[in-house]
Amino acid sequence: MAALAASLAGTVYVPVDTTQPEARRARILADAGVRAVLTQSWLPAPADAGDGEAPAPAAITVDEVPAGPAPSDPLPRAVEPRDPAYVIYTSGSTGAPKGVVVSHRSALNTLDGVDGLLDVGPGDRVLALAALGFDLSVYDLFGVLARGGAVVVPDAARRGDPSHWAELLEEHGVTLWNSVPAQAGMLADYLDSAPDCAPSALRALLLSGDWIPLALPGRLRGLLPGARLYSLGGATEGSIWSIHHPVGTVDPSWPSVPYGRPLPNQTFHVLDAAGRDRPDWVPGELHIGGEGVALGYLGDPERTAERFVDHPRTGERLYRTGDLGRYRPSGDLEFLGREDDQVKIRGHRVELAEVEAAVASHPAVAGVAVLAPEEREGRRLTAFVETAARAADADRSVPAPVADAARRAAAAEVGELDRAELSAFLDRMRTTALEAMTLTLTGAGLFPAAGSSHPEAEVLAALRADRRHHRLVRRWLAALVDAGRLRRAADGSLAGLTPVTAAEHAAGWDRLAELEARVRYGTDVLRYLRECAGRLPELLTAELDVRSLLFPGEGTDAASGAYRDNLAIRHLNAAVAAALAALAGERTADRPLRVLEVGAGTGGTTEAVVAALAGHPVEYLFTDVSPFFLTEARERFAAFPWISFGLYDIERTAAEQGRSPHSFDAVVAANVLHDAVDADAALARLREVLVPGGHLLAIETTLEHDPALMVSMEFMEGLDGGHHDARTSADQTFLTRAQWLEALAGAGAVGTVALPEDDPGLERTGQGLFLARLKADRLPAEPQDLARHAAARLPEYMVPARWQVLDRIPLTGNGKVDRKRLLAELPAAGADAGVGAVAAAPADELERALAGLWSELLDRPGVGREDDFFDLGGDSLLVARMVGRLGEVLPGTGEDIEWEVVLRHLLRTPTVAGLAAYLRDLSGQVEAAADRARDPYVPLSGPGGGAVTALVHAGTGTLVPYRSLITEIRRRAAGRGTVVGLELPDVAAFLDADPSSVIVRWAADYARALLERGGDRFHVVGYCLGGLVATEVARSLTEAGAEVASLTAISTHRPPFRLEDELISEYAFAVMMGIDPVAVGFPADEERVSAASDALLEATPGVLPDGAIGLLDGEFADVAERFRVLAATPRSERVERLCSALPPSAGTYAPEALEEMFRIFRQSVFSISRYEPAPYAGDVAFLRHSGAYPFPGNKESVTSYWERLVLGDLRVRDVPGDHFGMLSAPYAPGILQHLEAITGGDVVA
Repeated sequence: MAALAASLAGTVYVPVDTTQPEARRARILADAGVRAVLTQSWLPAPADAGDGEAPAPAAITVDEVPAGPAPSDPLPRAVEPRDPAYVIYTSGSTGAPKGVVVSHRSALNTLDGVDGLLDVGPGDRVLALAALGFDLSVYDLFGVLARGGAVVVPDAARRGDPSHWAELLEEHGVTLWNSVPAQAGMLADYLDSAPDCAPSALRALLLSGDWIPLALPGRLRGLLPGARLYSLGGATEGSIWSIHHPVGTVDPSWPSVPYGRPLPNQTFHVLDAAGRDRPDWVPGELHIGGEGVALGYLGDPERTAERFVDHPRTGERLYRTGDLGRYRPSGDLEFLGREDDQVKIRGHRVELAEVEAAVASHPAVAGVAVLAPEEREGRRLTAFVETAARAADADRSVPAPVADAARRAAAAEVGELDRAELSAFLDRMRTTALEAMTLTLTGAGLFPAAGSSHPEAEVLAALRADRRHHRLVRRWLAALVDAGRLRRAADGSLAGLTPVTAAEHAAGWDRLAELEARVRYGTDVLRYLRECAGRLPELLTAELDVRSLLFPGEGTDAASGAYRDNLAIRHLNAAVAAALAALAGERTADRPLRVLEVGAGTGGTTEAVVAALAGHPVEYLFTDVSPFFLTEARERFAAFPWISFGLYDIERTAAEQGRSPHSFDAVVAANVLHDAVDADAALARLREVLVPGGHLLAIETTLEHDPALMVSMEFMEGLDGGHHDARTSADQTFLTRAQWLEALAGAGAVGTVALPEDDPGLERTGQGLFLARLKADRLPAEPQDLARHAAARLPEYMVPARWQVLDRIPLTGNGKVDRKRLLAELPAAGADAGVGAVAAAPADELERALAGLWSELLDRPGVGREDDFFDLGGDSLLVARMVGRLGEVLPGTGEDIEWEVVLRHLLRTPTVAGLAAYLRDLSGQVEAAADRARDPYVPLSGPGGGAVTALVHAGTGTLVPYRSLITEIRRRAAGRGTVVGLELPDVAAFLDADPSSVIVRWAADYARALLERGGDRFHVVGYCLGGLVATEVARSLTEAGAEVASLTAISTHRPPFRLEDELISEYAFAVMMGIDPVAVGFPADEERVSAASDALLEATPGVLPDGAIGLLDGEFADVAERFRVLAATPRSERVERLCSALPPSAGTYAPEALEEMFRIFRQSVFSISRYEPAPYAGDVAFLRHSGAYPFPGNKESVTSYWERLVLGDLRVRDVPGDHFGMLSAPYAPGILQHLEAITGGDVVA
């Protein structure tokens, strides 16, 4: 009505979204020179721009204007067709919004064109989904009304609810749909699950504002067969739309839905940089001409001159869109994307340059490129960040404590080893291997006499060697020549083989066993070597696979012994474990050491590492190229829930395998890098996944000619040559120690530590550890830090949804950002769900359906039945979408389940299996489910034994405020520490209870529930009002004889008065839910409300009487007036306002559900304000937030409360964030770190 009234009055209307930050609203009002603001009584008065030049405009409160007959006076002034009709502000590349000025004539031309296209008449109805600040609303408001039709406006509390849309479409016979494609997709999702709700009168769908997914038209046609679909395009600067295309059957091979042809009296030109028309099929910049071209940008002649130009040939005024397109021979335009860096995100126009500028201000960022690739669910902002350089004098070598720890551990494992005996053992092992080669040759009829000679080809033929092993036979012959056991003539023929008898060879094995007993080298490796040596003829012909000897049967025990239980590997594994433990010792719970082990195989190195890392904050990813090893590894390391498992191939990039660059602090590679075709390239790929300053710990074979390996491991696939690195020229299988050091230096390592050091005896084992630090010349940049930095500077829709930290941003040949390469380097779907993780398969049809739904919503293929919804990236918004589609999975449930109910259940069991079990109960065992719901005890993590950490519900009676903390606990603790929740079990009984006694009574029930589970040692934690309940729970536990090891209160206190005023409790509820109180009708200034309450308390000490705040006058008359107006407003209307103003992060609620939540909150507040706690005799840890304090408290009063209450030791810990955000995802890791310290690690271990 405000827009219509402004137009009727002959003024220019400027829509301003009230959800924008106040400073941005003020800036728009000042920039537009607004003299009067049409507002409502519960919205804040317009503020000045803060520059001292533009005073705040006058406010007209439309809901307070007295009703009366319409004025019969003529318009205040004559309005000409070329006069401005409206100004709509869009995102600006400089960071300031820009106002597009559109004339009456231009707007009317578009409206008439579309109305004529659709033959709009008095019988038409349009559903007004677009906000006033979005120019689709211009058609909603004026297009249909101009032809005598009607506008249907959704309920503000349900504006984003597709079920509400469907109701309105049918109830009011809506004929026209006008929205962005994403909203049409939401309607299609709903109608898929509720086909009986398809509207019958809808005859035309207008989609614009973003790309139309190719599959969407077909879906809509199937659901709404009577409706025609039109694609509309253009720009705000072209008066809403300038082009249209009736969408028929979509060819799936099309790159996009055609852009179409210009609307009446409008033109489209495809021009090159010189302003010349492009021929058909040749791309150029799109220019809009004709009657729809806007007047320009308000108060910005320079920008107007840049974007609004004259056609060089015709002189026609054009608007340069910045879009690329081309004409087809049919006369249709094809849209090819943006030429500049401006995109639309969820209908909002976003200048990528503005986003890039905000990200680039982070001190660890050297360069940034922000893209918005089109994806299945629409565009998502993706930021690619190049990290900044460290100071030139920064130390880039391996830290001394890490290197020293490795050296000490290796030395301790070796002990007092006799190097002479070790040398004798190694000599005998290699001699025995040479003898085995000799017996194989003579056993094939070769070298029958002393003078026998054979060309190489004859040797290969006699051995019947498989082609794959020809190179290995040549290496045998070279080793025999080097050992003086064979001669090679000038013509290449071979002669003079030193004979060996079977008895001599057997005696050699006996001697080798005697030497092994002295040096304890490892019996398993000798057993494997002897078995291989005894079956060389079969191995050479490939009749026998060497892996069958290494992995006999189904197990890996033999291989584990060969790889782990020999001296050469054993002391290096110990060094790796010690180095990682030293690195992990510097980590905290919110910054764990992230380790990737590649080629982990039998887990020989893993076993040593795991023992050393237990108790440290670590995330360990065990990978191999083959799934063969993963199943046994899962069982073997099941006791270490911080280990995850997946497939990983060092021959492929991280992105190809779903892993982001800069995602690990350390990479372990034990005897796997030599398997790479190009060791340098493999190092580069592993370098990419390391954060700046990350460590590579590589164990490698360093002897090029080791006869023992030639008769065993070198039969393995991948060691048969074909390398493209330093091994190529000399036909090597392995790199030497010097070659590895050179390769690591080429990868950027400085001061690599190579073990053994200065120990020729151990070096002869042919195994070495290379401990290298890579990318130490760069600063680390964590995505979560970058996201927080951006969120502090940008609106929510402009914060990138995805982050890629890179070593370098790729450039084209002319120095520009190579955007194609950036997009190609994005990780495959499921990047954060584990690399190639092997998920447990769903067990039945319901679980399969849920897993499919989660995969779609989370964009992660292969969701398993035990995968954690929140760990996969789920949040409360996705829960809302999931609830809307549950009817597809279990018919009859979708419409009856509340968002909060599902969210609460997912906090209990956040898996496909858990949700499926709940849904089965819902459909078949409702009473059993209800019985369980009456139990306040909610298992959250861990086995159920040992010390129990209990999280006590907040004022709404649920664990929802803890959701990010619970997810973090599960992720960090991974089932080790026992963590439970306490939720309000019986809402009706709670609401009926006497507020003066409810806290102590319910706390006793909670304590009883804890004790009934058999626990006797507890850590009790409470947030907000839950902190006071937690105090009484702890008291009850102590009185029952249990040990309360710690009590933690998080941002909580008892107000110093008894609250009886319902509206003040409603005000506190709005603030708690993150709702702007002004949107409900409360005063804007929290400090004024607090001061008014203090004034009341002076008159009525210790109590805030119901309705008293509305009786104030004088200094607080304005506050009192707001409360009086609200008191006269029906409760149902106030609840609808609360629903309408809920931020997305708070979830979605029907009015009835939100009202019940408020009643719980009110009862909690009334109960707490009547609660008279006795002094607490134990110790208390108080987590005090550093941000603003909401009514009714401040930092001093809150701290003073706990100082008076606690007789023991009060330990105050200041934590970041404000009261409402301190447990959110950015801060949850830090809160868990504090809890870990307070509980002595019990919360996670």
